[in-house]
Amino acid sequence: MPQVLTKAQLKERFGLDCGEETTGLTWRKWEVGGEFTKRLFIRNISLRTQHIKYVLPKSKYFSLEFPRDIKLSPGMSTSIDVTFRPISKEHYLDHIGFTTDFGSFDCTIEALLPTIQFELPKGIDFQYSAVNEVATQTFSVKSVGELGFEYAWTLPQPYTITPAKGTITASGSASFTITFAPREAGKWQGSAVFATNGGPSALFPIAGIAKHAHLVVSAGELQFGDVLVGRTAVKELTIRNASQVKTAYKIVQRGAVLQPAFAFSKMHGSIAAKGSASFKVTYSPSATGQYSAEVFEVLTPGGNSVQVQCVGTAIGPRVTLSVASIDFGSVTAGTVVSKVLTISNQSYDPATVQFLTEPNGVFKFDLPHSEATVRHLSSLDVKVSFVAQEPMNYYKRVYMLVANEEPRHIDLLGTCYNSQRRPPDFHQRHVDRWFKRAALGLSRYPPEKLETLTIDEEEEAAPEDTNDTVAKKGAPSAGALTMLVSQSLNFGLGGLAVGSKHQTATGTGVTTEQICAEILTDSTQQEEVYLREPYIDFGACARTSRADYQSVNVTNTTQGKITCVWVTPTDSKGNVIFSVIPPVADISPNEEFKFSVSFTPALDNQFYGQRLECFAYYKTMRNFRLVTEKSITAPWCLTTYVAGHTFPAGQEQFLPQAETSVPLVQFPATHINTPVYQTIKLANKGDTPVKFDFTESGSDGITFTPSRGVLQANQYQLILFKFLPTEARSYKHVFQCMLNNNPESLIRLPAIGQGAVPELHVENAGRLYFKPTCVGASSVRTLMIKNPSPIPVTFKWEIPERHRPYLRIEQPSGMLKGHHKHPLQVQFTPGKAKEYEMRIECTVASTGLPMTVEPVRRKVPLLIRGEGTEGEIFLTPESLSFDNVLVGSEQVKQLVLTNRSNCYVGYAMELREEVGDGDEEDDEDEFEMTISSGGNSATPSRKPAYTVEPASGIIPASSTQLISVTFVPRRKTYYSLSLKCKMNLDFENAHLSRTITPDSLIAARCQILGVGTYPTFAIADVRSDDVPTPLLWRQLGIDRLNVELASTLTLAEHKLAKTGGLLKHSETVSDLKLFTLDFGTGTVRSATTTVFYMLENTSNLPADFSFHFISANEVEMDHWVDLGEGDDYEKKQRFIMEAQLFNIQPRSGRLGVGESAKVKFSYRHTDVDSHETPVLLQIKDGKRIRLLLKGRTAEFSQRTLDFPARTHFLKPIPIGTVQPSVQIVEAFNRGAMETSYEVDLAPLAELQRENFDFPVLQCLNPRGVVSPGEALPLRFVFTPVEDKAYSVVVPVIVKGGETIPVTINGRGFHPQIRMLEELGQEFDTLNFPPVQKLLLDKQCVRLSSEQVGFGDVPVYSSNCTVVTLRNDSPTSVASFAWNTDAYVQRASEALSVSPASGTLQPGDHVICKITFDAGESPLVLSADLACVITNETEKTRWEKEMPTFNEDEFDFEITEELPTNAKNGGARSGMPALDTAALLRSQTLPSAAMKSTFRRRNNNHHNVLFVYIQARVWTLPQYNDSRADIERFFSLDAPVAFLPSRDEVAKVGPSTFPAARDVIRGLLQEIVHDGDVARAIKQIQAEPAPLFAQIVPQPQRSSSRPSNREAEALMQYNRSKNELFNNAGFNELIEEVIEETIFNLASEATHNEFSLTDVPLQVSQGPLKDQRPPSVMSRHVKFQAGATTS
Repeated sequence: MPQVLTKAQLKERFGLDCGEETTGLTWRKWEVGGEFTKRLFIRNISLRTQHIKYVLPKSKYFSLEFPRDIKLSPGMSTSIDVTFRPISKEHYLDHIGFTTDFGSFDCTIEALLPTIQFELPKGIDFQYSAVNEVATQTFSVKSVGELGFEYAWTLPQPYTITPAKGTITASGSASFTITFAPREAGKWQGSAVFATNGGPSALFPIAGIAKHAHLVVSAGELQFGDVLVGRTAVKELTIRNASQVKTAYKIVQRGAVLQPAFAFSKMHGSIAAKGSASFKVTYSPSATGQYSAEVFEVLTPGGNSVQVQCVGTAIGPRVTLSVASIDFGSVTAGTVVSKVLTISNQSYDPATVQFLTEPNGVFKFDLPHSEATVRHLSSLDVKVSFVAQEPMNYYKRVYMLVANEEPRHIDLLGTCYNSQRRPPDFHQRHVDRWFKRAALGLSRYPPEKLETLTIDEEEEAAPEDTNDTVAKKGAPSAGALTMLVSQSLNFGLGGLAVGSKHQTATGTGVTTEQICAEILTDSTQQEEVYLREPYIDFGACARTSRADYQSVNVTNTTQGKITCVWVTPTDSKGNVIFSVIPPVADISPNEEFKFSVSFTPALDNQFYGQRLECFAYYKTMRNFRLVTEKSITAPWCLTTYVAGHTFPAGQEQFLPQAETSVPLVQFPATHINTPVYQTIKLANKGDTPVKFDFTESGSDGITFTPSRGVLQANQYQLILFKFLPTEARSYKHVFQCMLNNNPESLIRLPAIGQGAVPELHVENAGRLYFKPTCVGASSVRTLMIKNPSPIPVTFKWEIPERHRPYLRIEQPSGMLKGHHKHPLQVQFTPGKAKEYEMRIECTVASTGLPMTVEPVRRKVPLLIRGEGTEGEIFLTPESLSFDNVLVGSEQVKQLVLTNRSNCYVGYAMELREEVGDGDEEDDEDEFEMTISSGGNSATPSRKPAYTVEPASGIIPASSTQLISVTFVPRRKTYYSLSLKCKMNLDFENAHLSRTITPDSLIAARCQILGVGTYPTFAIADVRSDDVPTPLLWRQLGIDRLNVELASTLTLAEHKLAKTGGLLKHSETVSDLKLFTLDFGTGTVRSATTTVFYMLENTSNLPADFSFHFISANEVEMDHWVDLGEGDDYEKKQRFIMEAQLFNIQPRSGRLGVGESAKVKFSYRHTDVDSHETPVLLQIKDGKRIRLLLKGRTAEFSQRTLDFPARTHFLKPIPIGTVQPSVQIVEAFNRGAMETSYEVDLAPLAELQRENFDFPVLQCLNPRGVVSPGEALPLRFVFTPVEDKAYSVVVPVIVKGGETIPVTINGRGFHPQIRMLEELGQEFDTLNFPPVQKLLLDKQCVRLSSEQVGFGDVPVYSSNCTVVTLRNDSPTSVASFAWNTDAYVQRASEALSVSPASGTLQPGDHVICKITFDAGESPLVLSADLACVITNETEKTRWEKEMPTFNEDEFDFEITEELPTNAKNGGARSGMPALDTAALLRSQTLPSAAMKSTFRRRNNNHHNVLFVYIQARVWTLPQYNDSRADIERFFSLDAPVAFLPSRDEVAKVGPSTFPAARDVIRGLLQEIVHDGDVARAIKQIQAEPAPLFAQIVPQPQRSSSRPSNREAEALMQYNRSKNELFNNAGFNELIEEVIEETIFNLASEATHNEFSLTDVPLQVSQGPLKDQRPPSVMSRHVKFQAGATTS
């Protein structure tokens, strides 16, 4: 088979390169009969020369040169010509074989037929695309065949492709665009079919996932606030695409808006998946006072939309005048008086102002063209001058127009006089009175007429008549007129006194509507005196010739004669352009006067325009003597605008360069019949005058002023527009302003406005539906109301009286701004289970209208439907338990609240918590401060342990709600929570339902119980080598320590748990209780005293524990740190830490529930001194206890006694006891020297004197000698004489050593008043474990029980019990030996163990019987019975190693000679130990005189087990007094060993009388109870026959009467039987046999030799066929029985 390699393989394996893409040659374009040659190149790319051979192909259609050897050096190449000669149209394929130094390979030579072949991509994946959007991808199809082809695509929906059909030429390609346009969300996966004509087809996989887009805006409402007109405010809005698809968006504006004020920087685009787009929203207000609220909606093709509301208010500049009026006073004619007027601009934009007055009139403003621009946040001082020529009173109200703001006004007044005429002084108060009279209709009465009228009180008209009279245009009646005059003349500075200081500053008294109305009202519309021609146009005039006069008519409608004075201003050069003839004229009442106006231009080709002022006043006002103070009347100021130009007819005038400040005059939307105003600026931007003339001065509710005028170069004119709609619709009109009389020079100024009436839309076409609601409960729904109008409206919902108990609307009234929405909270509270249908109305009215405009009110109806139903909820489970929870921690459990009804039900949890009693101190964190209802005081209250979340809420119909109950106990006690779930109803409406009662509201209950606890530890066991556990337990005070560990936390422990930092510097540590762990005394360089503690977690919580040496540095210090000298205590503590005299391992750990840890405490005897160091035992989240580790190291020669406890409690003794028990107080000689002691009896003698000279406490061995390592039993006899407690300190003097004070406590009690059990807690008891829990290292044997209590026993009694020794080792053999010799307290008591010694195989056990024989005297026995365990396997191995002695095995150190009687036990340990030499008789240690320290490695095959023996021996009378019911269970007869000898009897004296009395008393009791003995014998005879009686055949009894011989034999049998049972020795024998039998049975049972649960064997007796002698049958039966027993 040909071995064709790839190009890479050829390079790697052979080091050759063929130069082609493939290792071979291919012919694609060829014709039959032709010859086609190609060249195959081979190059050596290896580092060695190669020899190549090739083999000709098998086919004859491919030909090569004759094969030749080719030698190619590294980097060289060669070529081989291959010729192809086809003979038919078919596919040709062959190979050329090559052989090289590295192996063989083949090259393919192939001729292909012309085919249609193409290359398609593997497929197209659109990933995620948005619904209703189009995603496109482009790919190419390439023709790789020799033939071109036609193709056609077939695609599944929703895919399309362009082009779908076409042709691809050979070696050509075509590009295609595939489109994915899903209409629904989903996964669209399929295959497109690419088909060719005559060629292969292919499947083209396409896939896409359609998802809905989801857009989120950063803010649903953009508040732009107040923005000055002409400025723009910009805010940024972010639209985030939260979906996984790219989406297009389009922003459209909702609602009809005349002129949008908001604009987005982009209105359409696309946002990538998980992307965002930022937009700048611009607010450009154009109408002052316009409140704009426009809604924009962001739309996506997939249907997702989000709305953004833009809100802003347009404001104008805040411009104020410093005064409301300027009074120039009285001025001589021709004199100029000036005052300063301050204009303040408090806005952030410049303000354009213009005064509507003639610049060169009587009142002159020092401003060019009376116009100015006030910079932002600044002020402008304007000089106002008064220049008058004609003596009279002058008054003029000048209006100041402000661009984009309401106009202002100022009153200017003054008096001009000369030597010939002196008018009265004229002030602001006179103006105010005149305005008051004008308001009352008295302005047409001259001063003389007002003065002739008097007040006639009898003819005074009623106020209503006055009002009616004033309302009429005609003259008032006499009475009404008199009253009106009085009111006007007596009008003081109150009321409308605008000239006062306060009102001058504020301009109070004149509204904006009045000012604007006065501005827009020309002189022709005044009532008293008016002009008929407000505008005069001379047209074109020549400078050289006077123009024709124009006339102006002044009409006087008053009842007095008036004088008209014309003021003709001059131009800037002093020329009078326009003049009036005559300048002064009188006009009679109700007459008209015609004045002539002349035009005298000074320049050619110029526009002229001026305001002519005409001041008219009552002629009576010419002299102050003709009027009084109260009748002074203000003059009228009439103005007319006069214009003309000097351009020749037909000549082109100036090219105007004028423009308006805004392209559109936009009015804020307003209520119908309510005017709004706007001010725009028409500016002349050129350097030539411009005449402007609006073709119309008003149209369609829009008026303005001025409508014509002349603007000088760079002058502007502010134009005030007024909009007064009469209908609720949009208004639009285009005003045309012609410039320079040229019809082609027009300025088109559109003006738009909107009239509106109050409207209110309620969603859902005014219908509101409530879901079924529980009776008595409330359902709340949000009803959206909208103000569709652009003006603010007020609304007020009116609920009928019959619906008010069930329906309530929160905030039923309020105001809505234009295009604003407001959510209303509607609450439905059904009172009965039924359907409700309620109809209510809302009154909508306009707001903020002038007093003269009548508001429009409308009614909007609302239909509300709801249903009342009954609710039903349940709470599961009904009880919940938190078990044990760490105090201060948190535990959460769940309750399920179920709503089974078809309505929403509100619920509220009622908690009632009960806390158990605890003795724990109060912690400050357990309380919180509660503020009183009045807020005046705060009291501490206990924090609740339970919290329920959510404590209230609403459950939907047929659903459940998880209720979390959190339990945080504050102290160690139980917490009970009574949880009641009530339906949360509206109690105000609960009376509507008769079924609602307080009890019916409780829907569910749950009782919750939790226990707060701390981790509590206990010392379960304590062990030390060769030291009895009771002795350790007492010496270390384990009972007191366990009581403290089990107690509750103190306040100091609470604080310490919260306080971090160093323990040694914490003041709280010193508040903890201190417990001493005394390691006792040991000789220097003796073995380390080691005590093992079993620390057990007794709580139900896992916890961590740690031991901290308080004296140690808790922060690791560097070696260079100098800690200072410190005091002696700190030095000693530092030495203890550095020398590591005390050690604890491990110092920390974690214990699970019920787990225990073995903690090793050790004390090294390396320094002769007394040592102690504090240690803090910390249980995380639990107790903290201070431990004082204490130990003493003595010299070898030092004599000492060690008491495990310096305070000893004797057993309570009843008073009157004749022979009390002997009680033991133990001490130990732990040194290496023999110690002599002596008890100081002086305190005992003092105690005797204090108690009636009676020996209450006696020491039987007050002096003696204690050998090293041995115990000293100090025997005390306690004989109380009173029912009380006794305590005495007895010094024990150690000769050559210290004096040790020992406190002896005892308790006497009256046996008829108190029982002994009642005093159990008053004397010392030990609660160490009866069974060993803590095993020592390599301990293989353990006891079943380490406590044996014989209880109260009488003298001479024998008592026994059993213990088990078990070998737990699977490999080691152990031996045991009981040592009872050392525990005989007196000669009369004895302890024995059976078996006393033995061997235990691995896993084996043995039962040992312990017998205690009480002596003749009372005694309190507390002894440790030792059992020496020897690991025989380890001992054998150790003995084998003994001969191979070397220095590594033994270490000897000879220091000094020790006494020959010193024993090794005292030098080995600081704890009390038995004489090891006496116990371990098989072990011989090196001589004590030769060494002081002996250390043998791996020599630990011996250990000692102890059984704590307790018994109390009583005399027989004492015993019988309290336990007469069981006195027959012991024998009164004393053993032979206890009977006195003859010599002792001879020595009997009075002292023996009590003993004799007791003996006689016992004998008499035996005689008294003889009847009981007789009955007992009868019961013995009546007892069932034993087992052997079933086997022994019964003798045949005849019916005849027995003979005398048989009767005598029977009587003899009965006498022998009675004697036998009355014999004490026989009874003891039977007792011993039974006891041994039971003991043997127990031993056999524990060794599984028989089962105690099996049914016992029953022996049945059949009929006896033979009558053999009884003796033979008895022997047979005994043999069988013995065989069975064995």
